[in-house]
Amino acid sequence: TVNASLAEAMAKATTVSTTSAADASIVGRPLRRARVPFTVTFRSSEGQTHPVRIAAVPRPATQGNTRLLGTGNDTVRVVVPDSIWLPGDTVVLLHNIERDSTVGTGATAFTVVKTETIDGTTIQSPIYIQKDSVGARISVQCATTGLNRPAVDVNTCNPLVLLTRGATTPGNQTSESLAGGYLPVQAGWKQAFELTRPFEPRSVVRLTATPFGTANAVSKKELQRVTVVPNPYLVRSNNDVMNTANNTTTPNITFTGVPSEGTLRIFSVSGQFLQELTWTAKDLQLSGNDAPFGDLQYNLRTREGLELGSGLYLFVLTATGPNGGNQTQSGKFVIIR
Repeated sequence: TVNASLAEAMAKATTVSTTSAADASIVGRPLRRARVPFTVTFRSSEGQTHPVRIAAVPRPATQGNTRLLGTGNDTVRVVVPDSIWLPGDTVVLLHNIERDSTVGTGATAFTVVKTETIDGTTIQSPIYIQKDSVGARISVQCATTGLNRPAVDVNTCNPLVLLTRGATTPGNQTSESLAGGYLPVQAGWKQAFELTRPFEPRSVVRLTATPFGTANAVSKKELQRVTVVPNPYLVRSNNDVMNTANNTTTPNITFTGVPSEGTLRIFSVSGQFLQELTWTAKDLQLSGNDAPFGDLQYNLRTREGLELGSGLYLFVLTATGPNGGNQTQSGKFVIIR
């Protein structure tokens, strides 16, 4: 899963960071070649735009080319090549910036000014020049250092509910306090930016956000992950439903990872049509966060209400609805009574 995620990150990263000696001298440290999934454009207060070069600085020695996944005792450290940008990596923006014209260096440096009249008042204002400089150092990450934000804001940066393995839980998850599962994007969540460059009288800051959407279209590869649990079904299982009124159990098997809408047909090994189940997302278990997949229970009965006997059975699952495309997936399961 990690390798697939890194491969997707590399595929979507189309901007290559600069590693020239000239840019390294501006930054004041060696640069690494990395691919980032965004571009940056500088727009002056007069509306002029200038290209911005992105420089990636080496990762801290304490971190190296690894990332720690998970929290507490449930963690694993994975290798992430330094050619792949990930949130938390620091990048430096280099572009042509308007600066005060200065003469001399160090303690003997002074600003070159000119006399001008503004609103009837004569002032000494700096003479501005254009010079390649470091515009900003940025790092997209979840941290409270230097930011006046509560810790709960940091938790929402994590796509998983903290202290869980990411397993889904029944119901619609709407809070970070739930026991487990993937965190949905919630209305009202905020993105905080810490600007490391001071404002000047002519400073203009403009942030433009582009909304994103999620495509829940079912793929053939995802349908192939549908699994029958338990398989084989041996007399009884943990999936059986307990009837407390008469202390009996109802046999059950589970089709895991089924799409949010579909049809399931059960056949005998000889081809006899035995049962048909249809469902929508509300009928599935463990399908919180509006996930496009969930678990479907089957009570091992035919259309006539008779229990299935021991033997091999076939199923054909059809993904319906606007995201299913009527794609099908077949499989088999065994019952031993």
